[in-house]
Parts: sequence; structure tokens; C-alpha cells
Amino acid sequence: ESIDVVKKSEPLPQEVTEAYRAENIGFTGSTLTQGQGIAVVIATGSATALGTIATLTNKTVSNSTLEKGSLSITRLTIYLVFASLLIMALVHIVVHKGHFSFIDFFLFAAALTITAIPEGLPMVITFCLSQGASTLKKNNVIVKRLSAIGDLGSIEVFCTDKTGTLTENALSVQEIYSKNPDTTLMYAILSSPAQTATKESMTKGFDLALHKKLSNEHSAELAKHEVVKLSPFTPQKRQSMALVHKEGVHTLIVKGSPEIIIEKCTFLNDDERKTINSWIETEEHKGNRILAIATKDIESYHADSYDIEADDHDYETIGLIAFQDPLKDTALATVEKAKDLGIQIKILSGDSKNVCYTIAKQLGLEENLDNIVLGSDFEKATEEEKEFLAHNRSVFAR
Repeated sequence: ESIDVVKKSEPLPQEVTEAYRAENIGFTGSTLTQGQGIAVVIATGSATALGTIATLTNKTVSNSTLEKGSLSITRLTIYLVFASLLIMALVHIVVHKGHFSFIDFFLFAAALTITAIPEGLPMVITFCLSQGASTLKKNNVIVKRLSAIGDLGSIEVFCTDKTGTLTENALSVQEIYSKNPDTTLMYAILSSPAQTATKESMTKGFDLALHKKLSNEHSAELAKHEVVKLSPFTPQKRQSMALVHKEGVHTLIVKGSPEIIIEKCTFLNDDERKTINSWIETEEHKGNRILAIATKDIESYHADSYDIEADDHDYETIGLIAFQDPLKDTALATVEKAKDLGIQIKILSGDSKNVCYTIAKQLGLEENLDNIVLGSDFEKATEEEKEFLAHNRSVFAR
């Protein structure tokens, strides 16, 4: 996912081999969303991580299904030619009682070879692939490599994301569960790196949906807050944090997946947790995506020594926001057409189990909630279990 990550200048405590663990390196193609710094350039062009990927992409060559089929036909033809020549040579020796005319046989072999080998096959294949490329162009698909058309035609399993692919990714705020919905809405915006952006400059997503919900009163209240520190969202933490200041009071805000945030709200009793989880389940069965926002006031704040990550516990308030992300108009028809073509559709999504199930059910891909595979469960599975799940399940969540 394209998400913000924190970079630092200190040396790493140990050597890393994975690029994403190199927290003190800024990579080519990255966008700075917050802060500033001075960097030392250690690589350019093809020597960068992005350049290496681009080089591999251009240099890597693999034979398509069509190419393999063509080579198989050509190979079979050559075998048949040699077999025919051997048989004809034996027949020639038998008929002429041991007398063998090498010149006559050579002329016959040359004629048979020229006739049998399909010299026009490459041209016919190229013509057919060009027709396919032209058809795809009419549907706004650009084909850079003709042989890819053969691969497209031989697809048996198609894995797709959910958000923005099967759904519109045009989120809108549907419901807010909170004792003070207006405050929950403002805290949700304040905890985002894009809280200072305008609606016109935002892309589709949670931030734009939240800003669309703002009233003039909300905007005036937001202007009174100052964001002191931010801890961006990561897939590992599944949350973001922000420390805001208003009129001498510092408030810590955490925003993220409900199952993560609820556990950090120790003030909730069992009945309150049951009510909250029931509300979440109801909204997710509608196909809505849920964000949880929790807050607490910081009694003593010292700018130099305050560690925002170390204070991530014992929140005092909680609110939930449900976002609707409708299916695309073409999604159902596309899935049905894929089924008619014998193509299996599998959904791989970062959303919750219930949300993925609701979308999959609307598309006719899954009827049993228990068949939804969570990423955490897949990680724990054995190789045999993973193979079974990959072949026999259609929806993979979180």
C-alpha cells in the first residue's frame, strides 16, 4: 500500500536486507508528506532501488503460453520430417535393391523440409496477436508486448483488490457512533497528515470523505487546534497517532482498525464492548468500512522528551465512523462474465472479514462467512493448508 512511513537519520542498530526496513534511506520516487531534512545521494538512475526494479522488468524475458505452443508445434513438425526422411530412405534402399542415390535423396529431403516446416507460422501468429491488440486498444488497454495477449487469453485465476477495483473507492460518511459525533469527526481529521489539505487537492479516500462531512462550524473549530506530533499509519500497527494542542491542553489521538483501538480503551466495561462490537458488525454487514478514533488528555507534556509511541495506551474516549464504499456498476457483470469464461475470481483485501464477505456475497463469490481467510490465519497455516486455501477459497481479508 502507498502509506506514510517515518524516516530517521540515525544509523540502524543492525544490518537489514529488505528495502522497507531501511528506515534511514529515502528512495527514488518517494514523496515527502511531512518534515524536512538534508540528504546524501548514494545512487542515481539504474543504481537506485527503483531503477533496479525497472531494469529487471525490462530484462526479464519469459515465454508465453502461445510461444510455448508454437515451439511445441515446430518441434513436432521437425520430428515428423526426420521420421519421414528415415522411412523414405529405407524404402528407397529396398526398392532399388541397395542402390542409393544420394543426390536424388538430398533433393527429396530438401523439398520435403521446405514444404513441411510452416515458414508462415510466425507471420500468421503476429497478425493474429496484432488483431487482439487492436481489439484491446478499443477498450482502452495498451499492449506493449504482443506475446502478452496469449497470456491474457490463458488466464485461469484472477486475483483482484477490492477497494477501488470492485468498489468505487468514493467513500462517504454514513454513521458516527459517539457520545459527541462532531468531536469524533474533528479528531479523525486532526489525526490525518492531510488535515491541512483542501477537498479539491485530495484524492478519493477516508480523508476526502471526512472533509466533505465538515461544516463551517467544524472548520472554525479545527483552526483552533495545532498538530504537534504525528505518527503515520503502517500496516503493522494498523493505526496512526497525533498529538494536538488547543488552549493549553494537549490531546493524544489514535485512529485505525477497531479491533486494535478498542483493546487500548481500558475504561470500557464488558457491556460497552459488546454494544460497540455489535454496532461494528451491523455496519460491516452493510459493506461499510469502520474507523475507530480514541483520545486522551496528556497531563504533562515536554516537547524534548515526549515519546508519542510510548504513550499509546489507556485512552479515555472512543468513537467509530462508518464509511460506505459502493460497488462499481460494472463489477457484477464483470464477475459473471469471468465465470462464463471459466476464470476464477479471488479477492485479496486489507479490509475486515465482514466487509469482504458482504462484497463477495453481493458479487456471488462467497455464501459462507466461515470461508473467508484472514491474513493472520494464512500465515499460521502449513504449506499443505496454504495450498488447499489458495485453490479452494475465494476471499482473503486483512
